[in-house]
Amino acid sequence: MTGAVAPPLADDPAPPWLHPHQVVAFRRALAAVRRHSGAMVAEPVGTGKTWIALAVAARCGPEASCVVPSVLASQWSRAAERAGIAIHLTTHEAWSRGPRQLGQGLVIVDESHRFRTPGIRRAAHLAPHLVGRAGILLTATPVINSLADLVPQLLLLVRDDALVASGIASLTTVLTGRRARIPHALASLVISGTIDADRRPALAERRVAAPEVPIAMTKLFDGLDRLRLSHQEASRVLLRGVLAWAAGSSPAALEKVLGRYRLLLLQARDAAATGRRPSRGALYRLLAGDLQQTVLWSMMAPIEADGSPPLEDLDRLDELVGECRRLTREPDPKLERLRGILADGVTTIVFVTARATVEYLRTRLAGDHVVGWCHGDEAGIGPGRIAREQVLAWFAPIPPDWAGSRPAVLVTTDVGSEGLDLQGAGRVVHYDLPWTPARLDQRSGRVHREGGTHGAVEVVRFEVPAAVERRIALARALWRKDWLVRPVRVGEAAHHAWTWPSRLATAFGATPPEPGVSAVRGTAFRCLLGFRLMAGGEEVAARLMVLDRRGVWHEDGAIVEQAARLAAAAQQLSPPPALTIRHLLTRADRPLREAVRQTAGSLWGLHRLSPNNRRMIRRFRSLASAAARSRDAGMLSLVDRALAFLNRGHTLGELSLIGELEATEAGDQIDALLQRLPAARGWMPPVRTEATGLIVWTNPGEDAHPGSVGGPGGAE
Repeated sequence: MTGAVAPPLADDPAPPWLHPHQVVAFRRALAAVRRHSGAMVAEPVGTGKTWIALAVAARCGPEASCVVPSVLASQWSRAAERAGIAIHLTTHEAWSRGPRQLGQGLVIVDESHRFRTPGIRRAAHLAPHLVGRAGILLTATPVINSLADLVPQLLLLVRDDALVASGIASLTTVLTGRRARIPHALASLVISGTIDADRRPALAERRVAAPEVPIAMTKLFDGLDRLRLSHQEASRVLLRGVLAWAAGSSPAALEKVLGRYRLLLLQARDAAATGRRPSRGALYRLLAGDLQQTVLWSMMAPIEADGSPPLEDLDRLDELVGECRRLTREPDPKLERLRGILADGVTTIVFVTARATVEYLRTRLAGDHVVGWCHGDEAGIGPGRIAREQVLAWFAPIPPDWAGSRPAVLVTTDVGSEGLDLQGAGRVVHYDLPWTPARLDQRSGRVHREGGTHGAVEVVRFEVPAAVERRIALARALWRKDWLVRPVRVGEAAHHAWTWPSRLATAFGATPPEPGVSAVRGTAFRCLLGFRLMAGGEEVAARLMVLDRRGVWHEDGAIVEQAARLAAAAQQLSPPPALTIRHLLTRADRPLREAVRQTAGSLWGLHRLSPNNRRMIRRFRSLASAAARSRDAGMLSLVDRALAFLNRGHTLGELSLIGELEATEAGDQIDALLQRLPAARGWMPPVRTEATGLIVWTNPGEDAHPGSVGGPGGAE
């Protein structure tokens, strides 16, 4: 009975190069691709998601189209070559610049959480090319801020009504808003908790308390507080936070930000002297390439609005920049604590948030260590610059042969925090903290992954100095975001609402299924009922419900899982009397009818049509009438196809097609658009239920009093 609610598994044999612990994820992903045209593999970092996706691609055709971060392109090429699969490779960055062409076969989108923000350019350019295509999303951090992060990712490949057979008419509706929830049916789309993460090395974590801020830095903070920064309070607060964040990273990072601000003001002053205002394009070119450009951009609106930037800050800036330069030559308590950590010689990856801090640490650690470094498009070892791939190769499980001393330290920005195999290192240091817990996980996952060369991995986290925390509340923001997304984070301790069916199927998979009725000794619950929803003679969904001692039915995953495990461990008794069974099934009539109503209503789709779709439906009905009057059978067929298309859920690419349809007048153009519409789902007849199993909790003597089951008077 518990196995009936488990996500479907394809019965295809796994490729020989896939590890045994990855086979379940492969079979689930393949089943989801065949049923829904898409799946998300959301397993922890370092568990082989690349190989799972390539295994699915091998079953779907001779070629795959991979959309990956540019830093991972060479890694994907090597993996595909080892697997013997031809791939067509494009990068996230290329899609951000404009549309590209996809190759044939399955589409694989790596690090799909980068597409979680609706309306970003890479998603807008990619989504139309995914219409009618099947694919897989890969990510170890599917949720960054809220459940809503899942929606733009899933809708790249699957339709909004992909779970309609399970009574979920719209993924968008159920995963967003104040009443967002996680349906267990999501396990059909999101593959998580199928891989044994214990295959990774042991993990030891420790925190380094923030050192006291030197008096000179305290005075510098006072000077920063006196800067005007902006005419708008919101921009002023934001920029003060940026300056405090940079100061917490290193004096060099603060000097870099102040220097950028000074250049911006000089540009504005020179333009004002000639009676002109600086253009947004000129200011953007001035700031381009710097990590802080997106934040400093907020200053440009007030500068353009009234032509009076806070030029009085220029005099103060010269003094502050000079103070930063002086601080870079003095002992740095934070840097000294890092030196102490590195003294044991363990190969270490040091993550920072500012490019200037990479250079700052590289030069100051050079006397003690051979230091590799990486930021943006530049990388090197010591003072020399070499290709980023060559630098990262030194920290792979099998580094290249080299006659000289191997680099023992890699200082990098978050450009090295996603997807890379750096298991040659034995430690990760979060020298600067990022803004999301997901980024912390990504960083640690470069080293804490399967195939590591160290028996244990250490993760060291530098705490935020109090003077910085008061200004930006970074540690508090990390705690708050971690609390918000903890229920949906992947990892060893993850128990998502969508993973309990898989856990039950795994726990009791060796137990032969026995449909029917049984009883167990105990008083924990009243009964556990398994049933399936049928449409057109086929099963469309399987579900479990628990009746508690108060007479309330539950489908909550935690309660159902608890009931199933208690039933499996309890003493088995003889089946209860027919009168008790009949009474319990009668009590289940209302929730079963509600399940049918929800699923049937979703299949009809009457309540999910947007106003835009309704307008389009009215328009195409008019076109259908015109085509019928003119006996245009071809147009009538196309319009019928359009109406079927509009009456269902859509992917993001299909929504863009609807936008094109709305903006196109009747004629050859609309004919061509209608030809591009993907096929609609076939109509499904009304749903009915079938019971698959019933487990009754009872004590000696209780089975003689069926009326007592479910509470006094049988009230719901």
